[in-house]
Amino acid sequence: MHTPIASPASGDCNGLVRDESQEDFNRHEVFDVYRLDTGGYSHSLYVPRHPKMQLTDFAVRGNLLIALFDRYLVTYKLSARKGE
Repeated sequence: MHTPIASPASGDCNGLVRDESQEDFNRHEVFDVYRLDTGGYSHSLYVPRHPKMQLTDFAVRGNLLIALFDRYLVTYKLSARKGE
């Protein structure tokens, strides 16, 4: 078992992976998740962007992704990926 960590993908780079469209990338905040045991890339999480607010900070606590959009705190429940 591994413990993943997430980092926000830079919104100003064109870091599209082969399975994502430009539209999906533009409509979501993208978090890349890496394995702590190997440091290798695991997967990406997509969080819908707010049309008028910017993601300013985030934290992962247990199975929650806590995102701060300007002054609004939003939580997302995370679930394990199949096979992990």
